[in-house]
Amino acid sequence: MARAETGTPKSDLDDLSAQIATLKKDVSALTKTLGDLGVHSKNAAINGAKRTASDAYEAGEAQFHAARDQAERAGQYAADTVRAQPATSMAVAVGVGFMLGMLTSRR
Repeated sequence: MARAETGTPKSDLDDLSAQIATLKKDVSALTKTLGDLGVHSKNAAINGAKRTASDAYEAGEAQFHAARDQAERAGQYAADTVRAQPATSMAVAVGVGFMLGMLTSRR
């Protein structure tokens, strides 16, 4: 049976030192890669949050404009109705005012 030679203690120590140096380089490269991954993940999260905020702002702005347009149409309709039927409009306004007065009076 053949016997494996291990070499001298000096050469074994040199091999071990070289392996440790290689491990240090590998750990350093791994640490840098993980750091880069963390930065990339942070940037992706920030960009996603900005995009979501921008979308929400645009949706809110569209809803605001739609509500404003509807309010303007309702106001224009009310004005047109008052011009077309002023007596009826006056009677309705007096009736609503009387009802509100009755509801809010202290008796």
